[in-house]
Amino acid sequence: MRLIFIIIILSSINLIAGNGLSFKIDIESSGIPYMPIKAVLEVRNDTGMDIKIPDTKGNLYELIDNKYTKERIKFFKFEVNGKIDSSCFSNEKGKYILKEQKYKTLKAGEKEIYKCSNIEGFLGIIDEGIYYLRGIWDSSEGKGYKCRWESEWIKIELRAEGEDRTLIEELKKNYPNGYKCMLIDLAYNKNLGEYVLEKYPTSTYAGWVLLHLQNIGGVIPIREKELIKKKANIIASGLDRKILNPDWDTYKIVEGKKVHTRDLYEKNAFYQEKFISANPDFIFSSNISTSLADGYLYYLGETKKGCYYLELALKLDKWWGYNEREAESMKEGAKFYLEELKRLGVCK
Repeated sequence: MRLIFIIIILSSINLIAGNGLSFKIDIESSGIPYMPIKAVLEVRNDTGMDIKIPDTKGNLYELIDNKYTKERIKFFKFEVNGKIDSSCFSNEKGKYILKEQKYKTLKAGEKEIYKCSNIEGFLGIIDEGIYYLRGIWDSSEGKGYKCRWESEWIKIELRAEGEDRTLIEELKKNYPNGYKCMLIDLAYNKNLGEYVLEKYPTSTYAGWVLLHLQNIGGVIPIREKELIKKKANIIASGLDRKILNPDWDTYKIVEGKKVHTRDLYEKNAFYQEKFISANPDFIFSSNISTSLADGYLYYLGETKKGCYYLELALKLDKWWGYNEREAESMKEGAKFYLEELKRLGVCK
């Protein structure tokens, strides 16, 4: 059965009367339990003057009031109504500590975008069901521009169907007390991840396993432009891939077995291609498609497929990174990679 991964984008827009700031919050959810839920907060300066706002380099998490933070001003918080379960995230307490808040100038008419890719953890929104969520901005403390804003309540519904439902039920039966945390940490559980790829390759959960594969290509940020040029030149000229990757065309020991690196790349490419074909709307499909493209171009020598998936990644234009600046750098890196390959005649 072909599964289509749908991103649900829920928005709340409010204008702040009298203080000249406007806010918009988007919540992006796959609608699947135990998967990341992403929040994007847009703050626009309509005051007619330059103001100071918190500078977190686009990271919303560093503004959020939650039980894992301390020793800093909390400018933003979420309120949630629904079945809350934060048991899988109890070990993160105190991990994110920012003792001194930095500020930046937001010029009149400009906007700042803050992103957080995993709000489900500290909010406890993981189980199937219906939740109501709203965001509150309160900058009455601190050195920046002072105001308060509350969003409208946003409805989030989490449901699993098809392969996602089958996987959950299987794990729930075998691990009744641990299946939730297993799914949340799926990308870091090698054995379970490989099992999901083999048995449920087009499930939403398979996407999170593929996102964290480290041994087949990847997105290169634009700041590493020289590296991108070198890779493109090696591909165009047919030079030895070992110039940049000494492990290429060698053997690795995987679970006690001697495996050729090309076999690993081909295996991963198989799963990436199968997943992208079934789930082009996956939140991080651009990352997976770029990784697949790089694998085909640089490591497997299948330039036609590589060019196709690199162009597809840019066309899909999903989340490229965990914050605004990182995402833009990754996207520009993929764009420059394609431009270089076209310049050298590898891609048309």
